[in-house]
Amino acid sequence: MVVADTSKIAEHLVLLTRYGAPLLESLVAVKNLAGMPSKSNTAPVTPVLKLFKDPSLLVVAKAFSKKFPDTESVNKQSKEYKEFVDAFKEVKEELRPIYQVFSALVDFVENARAVLNACAQLTAVNLDVNPDIAEHFLFLAHYLATSLLTVSKMGKSKKAIAAAVIVLDARTGVVLDSSFSKIADLFVALEKPYQFISEVFAPIGPKITSFLSGLKIEMSLGPLATFEVLRKAGIFGVVGMACADPNLPTVYDTRLRMITHMSMYAQSVLTVLFACPQEVLSDSNAATLLKLAISSGTFTGLANNETFQVQAEFDALIKSNGKLSKLKSIYTDALTRQRQSALKFHKDRRQFISHQLFHLWKLCQDRPALLGPKFAQVLGALTFARDEIVHYFIYADEQASRIVQKGAPKQPLELDVLRLLHVMLNVRRLVRKHERMIRTYTCDLLATTFLGSVTEAFDALDGLGSVPDGVKAVIHDLRATYTAGSIDNPSAFKAFRLNWARLQVFFSLPETLVPINSIPHITKILNEVAEKCAWIDDFDHVVTDHSDLRQLFQFRGAILTHIDESLTDPTPPACEGIMDFVPALAQDFCLNVSRPREEVVKAGVEFLQDAMSRLATYVGTLMFRIVQQKVAFERKARLDGIALKTKQATSEPLTSAESALNYATNPCRGLEYEKACLVAALAVFSDAAEIDCEHFTAKTWDYLVQVITRHLEQFVQWSVFDHEVNALKEPPLGDDMSYAIHLPTSILTAYETAFYEIKALMAPLPDFPVEVLFTSVLTSQNSETNKSTFSETIPENLFYKPSGKSRKGARTANMAVPFPVSLGNYYAELLTSRALSSGLVMSETMGTLVSPLRSGAGGSTTGGAIGAGPTGTGANAGKDTSGAGAAGATGPEPFRPEIYFDAQQLAALARLMGPTGLAFIDTRIVKYITAIGSQLVAQINSLVAAGTVLETSTGSAGTTGGIVGAAGVPAAITTNMAKIKAVDDFMERLTVMGALMDARTALYRVLARELDTTVRPFYRMVITCSRAAWMNRDGAGGSKERSSTDDITDATNLYPGTWGPIIAELDRDLDCAFEFMKQLSPGHNSVTILTAVLATSLCVNTFSDAIAYNVALEASPNNAHSMATAIHAMVSRGLPKWDATLQIDSVEESLITMVCEWLLPVFRAKLTETKELRDRDVESVFLILHRLTRMSGAAGEEWLERYAGVGLVKWVQSNMIRRSAHYRRRRLLGSRGNVFDDDTE
Repeated sequence: MVVADTSKIAEHLVLLTRYGAPLLESLVAVKNLAGMPSKSNTAPVTPVLKLFKDPSLLVVAKAFSKKFPDTESVNKQSKEYKEFVDAFKEVKEELRPIYQVFSALVDFVENARAVLNACAQLTAVNLDVNPDIAEHFLFLAHYLATSLLTVSKMGKSKKAIAAAVIVLDARTGVVLDSSFSKIADLFVALEKPYQFISEVFAPIGPKITSFLSGLKIEMSLGPLATFEVLRKAGIFGVVGMACADPNLPTVYDTRLRMITHMSMYAQSVLTVLFACPQEVLSDSNAATLLKLAISSGTFTGLANNETFQVQAEFDALIKSNGKLSKLKSIYTDALTRQRQSALKFHKDRRQFISHQLFHLWKLCQDRPALLGPKFAQVLGALTFARDEIVHYFIYADEQASRIVQKGAPKQPLELDVLRLLHVMLNVRRLVRKHERMIRTYTCDLLATTFLGSVTEAFDALDGLGSVPDGVKAVIHDLRATYTAGSIDNPSAFKAFRLNWARLQVFFSLPETLVPINSIPHITKILNEVAEKCAWIDDFDHVVTDHSDLRQLFQFRGAILTHIDESLTDPTPPACEGIMDFVPALAQDFCLNVSRPREEVVKAGVEFLQDAMSRLATYVGTLMFRIVQQKVAFERKARLDGIALKTKQATSEPLTSAESALNYATNPCRGLEYEKACLVAALAVFSDAAEIDCEHFTAKTWDYLVQVITRHLEQFVQWSVFDHEVNALKEPPLGDDMSYAIHLPTSILTAYETAFYEIKALMAPLPDFPVEVLFTSVLTSQNSETNKSTFSETIPENLFYKPSGKSRKGARTANMAVPFPVSLGNYYAELLTSRALSSGLVMSETMGTLVSPLRSGAGGSTTGGAIGAGPTGTGANAGKDTSGAGAAGATGPEPFRPEIYFDAQQLAALARLMGPTGLAFIDTRIVKYITAIGSQLVAQINSLVAAGTVLETSTGSAGTTGGIVGAAGVPAAITTNMAKIKAVDDFMERLTVMGALMDARTALYRVLARELDTTVRPFYRMVITCSRAAWMNRDGAGGSKERSSTDDITDATNLYPGTWGPIIAELDRDLDCAFEFMKQLSPGHNSVTILTAVLATSLCVNTFSDAIAYNVALEASPNNAHSMATAIHAMVSRGLPKWDATLQIDSVEESLITMVCEWLLPVFRAKLTETKELRDRDVESVFLILHRLTRMSGAAGEEWLERYAGVGLVKWVQSNMIRRSAHYRRRRLLGSRGNVFDDDTE
């Protein structure tokens, strides 16, 4: 285009300048996309286009670039060329948009050169008289220089692409593009880019250099000024603004106008002076300005991720033209100063603008009316902040690459840049919110305040003589558009600006009789009016142009790193503003044209998701840190977790939270601080529950729900374990369990505390579904799918007995499994393999399992407990192994598993695990019952196979001499024990099996009580709250559709009627466990031997020193009461499996008869007061027998009365009660004394 009509210079200048920015971005995108592998590449190139990825097509592409622009000389008979032709559709589809960019480039270069050459002929190019023409002249020159430099960096790939498109067009019959010759000429000229750029700028060099030289002072006081200069100038000062008249506009200032386009001025100074090196050498002011621009470092970013490498470009320029060697001293000195001071220079500027912009934001937020009169200040502050933010990330990226390449020390992150970003985007949001008010105020300002001055200017223009008719028409249109302009007719203001630009060109022409410098009173007022007109007719573009952050697209990772760092920063509030600037940044990224549209939108959404996930993670981590502290305080207040630490409980004072309330170590100080940070973070989610951008919509609560759900799952698992004990290398208090857990009541307390604490912490989000989340986590953890976790194989060493050596290493607590699994495994281990060492017994009085192993407390410490078994007849005769004798024992106290079977603990366990969870434990118990029973049956079968004949009566009743031996053992029992041989092992297995069955009964007794009363109160409370919240979400009554809480209700089996089948299934499981009785050898002799062995095992307890009755526990220390359970189960449940026609009542009667016949002589012998016989504890065995008969129902009671006598049973019971009362009065927990203790003492 040749500008023949001078009236068109203004239009072309404005249009080309606005066209330059997107063209430059497109060229940068093409440069990033069109990388062609070559030996000359200094860095490896990953090809993207098919033309360069396919090896065969790459050969053709290299041939095109080598022969360019002569495409006909390429070998068209080669195999590669044929493949290239065959793939023409795919290749053209990729290359056509790139070719269109090249075509647009040559048009832009041609038109820009013509317009710039025309502008160089103007008599005046000055910001004071014709700022619009001067700015567009400078900025268009900048776009021209950077576009040519960018294309020159593309290498040979640009030639290959252009040639390929033309060849394929010719093959498909498309008319040859006329722009190809221009593209070819440009690409050939750019083989020597610096020489070509110098030729392009030679005609305009003197004019534009002269213009820039005149800006040296303004640049040093404006765009390139230090923060001290800006502070003293008060350009962004808000002092007095609160009291200012809203109708008083900001005074027009050239420096403020330059700051409003700060990055463009800084970049243009560098690139234009780079394109005019000869003028720089001849003009000292231009050289000084170049030094200032380089040393300040504000020039770096050009477009997207493209930067101007000062040293590399100037070195290449000097290398291409040796006459420019004097430039080296200019830019090297400037680069040295930049390395020394640029970092502090920009950091101070960022701090300055951050404070100024923050005050401006708060003031205008309180008084939005100030946005109108101070809009010029606001735009300048937005631009200043945006450019400093972009510069920071560009500089940080360069530093990071330098660290990777040269191992330089890592620079600390400047987290204040996030605060500046937050404030800047808040100001932009405030401006957009009050767009109508700003435009209305500006329009009213032009119609009132400026009306008189503008009218005088128009009259002065009309009074000018020697003005061509065409110019008079423009002046007339200028007056008309100003008068017609309004908020509803903004296009008139656009026409006004264009007409004024035409007049600026006219009065700047050499042939004009009225030079523009001679009418300053006119230009000053119309320049200010033209600037304000843009705020009315082009408001969106003005705001976007001054606050657009799309250049940060390539620094997404760095921004996320800063966010992560800010969330770990101890200074509050750590997360302030993250939610504010993240959505706005994501939306700005979606406007970036440096990549394909879909990829950009996807990247923007991913950035938003990553940032929101980080913030939600921060909130979740902080929240559950608070919850864990609250749980720890609650447990400490209730003494949960301390009961197991005997050493601390006995020898160290118990401390509470109040004991630490001092200034230095107060644990609540950190808690209150974390709460403050959490409140600030939740306020962010409260302010933006949903982010609605142009290209996507995101619900911020979704991220918070995911994170809190994940933390809840970890918390409910974490709360189960006693981490302090698990961290010890040696088990405390004789505990040989695989891991330590808290008591179920403590766990339930932790869950309830966590629920109420989270509910309180989430108060800023009243509609947040805490109940639904908590309930869903608990129910998902306690589900049927977890049952497989309990289906483990039984260990080979079923009756595990820990050795005397201490186990080394931390415990194997696995917090990755659901909490019912951990609880179930612990209780299953406690009730099965570990029960042998912990000494579990059944207390009918307490209705739960307890342990008699208590050193120093009067309990028995003999080996006769579970795991030791009876030691044989008279093995420990005469030895005092009672609690009284062991009271002075030292060493660690044995593990006391009875605290886990307290009624309250079992009730809490039932609430936590429910029927399904307890059924999981039952699967392990049933396996052990089956395994133990199989071993018992195998022992019976061995006796049957050997033809063993056992005694089933005492022989001759009524005498003592031949019946009871010297040790007080009936002859029949002695005979049977000798024939059975391994009677101790049989008793041990029998008592363990009974203990497991009693434990099972205790669990489901508590479960039944929970079902009938509270209906799992914690779950019910959570679900009730969640149901109420859901029903009220749409107003009164809510929706009648099925809700998610209905599914939760079903999953937790809230209603007692649904538990009936589970209980029935558990009974069936126990019946199935006694299938081992089918292994019993056939024949009636097997039943006889089984009955005799069971009776012998029960009576042997009479002659074991370990049978001492513990008054405090109301149970036998060797689990003999549980033996009665096992005996009755084997007879009543097991034998019908073996023979369904067998008369079970007769077998039970025969068993009770044998026991009574063997024990009555011993009891009568005790009355002779023979010392050996007085030591026999017949009372405890009679109590066990009494329990066995009660299990058999009314018939069992009748058999006991018939064979033992009611008087004897009542007498035994009364003596046990009397002795229990006696030892309670003496404050003793138990003794091995006999029924006549009171008489002998």
